[in-house]
Amino acid sequence: MLQDTTPINQLQTYLDGFHNYKREAHLPGESQHQMRVSHYCQNLNEEFTQCAIYDGNTANSHLIGIEYVVSDRVYQNLSENEKQYWHPHTSEVESGILIAPGIPDPAHQALMDKLRTTHGKTWHVWDTQKYQFPLGEPALMWAIETNQINTETQHQMQEREKSIKF
Repeated sequence: MLQDTTPINQLQTYLDGFHNYKREAHLPGESQHQMRVSHYCQNLNEEFTQCAIYDGNTANSHLIGIEYVVSDRVYQNLSENEKQYWHPHTSEVESGILIAPGIPDPAHQALMDKLRTTHGKTWHVWDTQKYQFPLGEPALMWAIETNQINTETQHQMQEREKSIKF
């Protein structure tokens, strides 16, 4: 290789999950635009992880956003104003919305136990279901609460069990 690709080569953790728009988080699940996403993450240290967010997990997938993940200790030390941008991962982990495909069960459980107590700040810059190119304003994304998983997301979660590719 002629170029150094060190940063992207460090994206070692793959998480498969679903996001919704924060502006819709108060709505019933069937009224929310929920989307399946792939997270490719790098643990920078025990309290901070950064993820590239894609609209799929195949060669044709598009980079649509970023998510920063912090420990609960870091989150608790944020200003009240800053906390409004961060969502807890508790419901995503407990509901099975968020998974780490392809790793052995003990490692998966350990990762989910760690993620359960973290918080994410997620921005999408492209809704590929609406636009051919990244148009419009970035959107703050949110965690889908267990009681708000809509019918389409439930269907996609069932299909994900059959094939992780989407």
